[in-house]
Amino acid sequence: MQAVAKLVSSETFIRDVVTYQNTWMGSTKRSLLVVTGKVLAGVVIDSTMKVQVNPETKTISLDIPHARILDVVVTHMQTYDERSGLWNPFTPSDRDTIFQHVRAQLEHTADDMGVVGHADSSALALFQTLLAVPGYSVNVRFQLPAPVAQPAE
Repeated sequence: MQAVAKLVSSETFIRDVVTYQNTWMGSTKRSLLVVTGKVLAGVVIDSTMKVQVNPETKTISLDIPHARILDVVVTHMQTYDERSGLWNPFTPSDRDTIFQHVRAQLEHTADDMGVVGHADSSALALFQTLLAVPGYSVNVRFQLPAPVAQPAE
């Protein structure tokens, strides 16, 4: 067990077509799938976050890390075509490889859709609302630099 604090600030459902192909000794196996998944993006709340309250200027400042993809959940996977090669049949390890390939493709599609940018905007708005105190101004900033795409945990 470990303690975690994650703010999911964007949830996106994605449907995609995935093809898997593996060739061994000139024999190719293929699979065509339609997958549906849920991509969760948000902020990991950890010790890098900094909060400063200045009673003189009546400001609350918060530095937060940029959002990232927190998880990719495959909710449905339908195989439409599967063909084994003559010397290259499907094995249980192929199923695991296909599942990881599906997760990676859904994550890539989410990146193309700008899910992390949406999660940044949502987290910013949420923290500004949560920290709003009458008479104080709230300044939420992202820590620099913005991360490159992170793999899902």
